[in-house]
Amino acid sequence: MQGAVKSLFIYETPKVVEIKNWKIGLTQCVLQAVIAIYVVWYVLLYEKGYQVNDTAVSSVTTKVKGNIISKCPSEDLVYPALEHNAFFIMTNYIKTKAQRSTSRHKSACNSDSDCANLTASAHEIGVHTGKCLKISSGSGVCEIYAWCPLENDTHVLKNGVQSLDFIRNYTVYIKNDIEFPKFNVKR
Repeated sequence: MQGAVKSLFIYETPKVVEIKNWKIGLTQCVLQAVIAIYVVWYVLLYEKGYQVNDTAVSSVTTKVKGNIISKCPSEDLVYPALEHNAFFIMTNYIKTKAQRSTSRHKSACNSDSDCANLTASAHEIGVHTGKCLKISSGSGVCEIYAWCPLENDTHVLKNGVQSLDFIRNYTVYIKNDIEFPKFNVKR
């Protein structure tokens, strides 16, 4: 027991031996110089080791959770596949009953030449078909190909509440995985 206690208070040093041989000394200096040149010239300057970069391999997963009372299926509420580097959550919508793509009558005309074919204007919704449809009074209207009936967005809120009011309680989970294969780093 006393030997173990005494060994705690003993200090040892390695023995240093000086060898006076110019061949061994020269070999040591050459090895140190070769290693220093390799590190400085090849690794740092030639290979630009201080600037090593790697292409990241990543994936992003999004998950949206929540409850809502709606006649829309869940695929219509969230569009992760259609957005580039983003996702879209619908918070409100305008429903137009029995809307379909068909022709409508708009813009006064006297003949087909008054209705430019396949053109659109900023104040009309749709594309002119180039036909002037005569009305019984003698004048006519240009036929327009558009969605009919047009949507009415003047009453977006129902009783002051959005159509999808519970959407604010949704939870969005975003998971980002990234890997740098050259450095064997995964996060």
